[in-house]
Amino acid sequence: METAKCIHSLYIADHEPEEIIDSEINSMPAAYKEDMKRMNVSTVSMPEVSTTCPKGTRGRIGVFEVLEMTPRLEKIILEGPSEAKILDEAVHQGMITLRQDGIIKALHGIIGVDDLLEVT
Repeated sequence: METAKCIHSLYIADHEPEEIIDSEINSMPAAYKEDMKRMNVSTVSMPEVSTTCPKGTRGRIGVFEVLEMTPRLEKIILEGPSEAKILDEAVHQGMITLRQDGIIKALHGIIGVDDLLEVT
């Protein structure tokens, strides 16, 4: 049985994805922001569509968002949680959002931007 192969090619991002990428990078914690700023945002990996792999990618890779349960977060939850308070704690912890994790993976050529924007 022949194994299907999907090849990634490079493309110049059109204006809208570039703005989204810049916006997400600017809202990342400082440690991630510096690494991402050094990458070329206008050239990102984009899957090449083929007959063996219609989406242009082979297999799946996850994007993740993890918020650690800390004493501070526990207090927020017990004293009256709100989306704003939990978001403030997430920012305080330096959490990376689903979309930001996807942007990091797209800039490293692991996933395509169109796929990312479709699911986040």
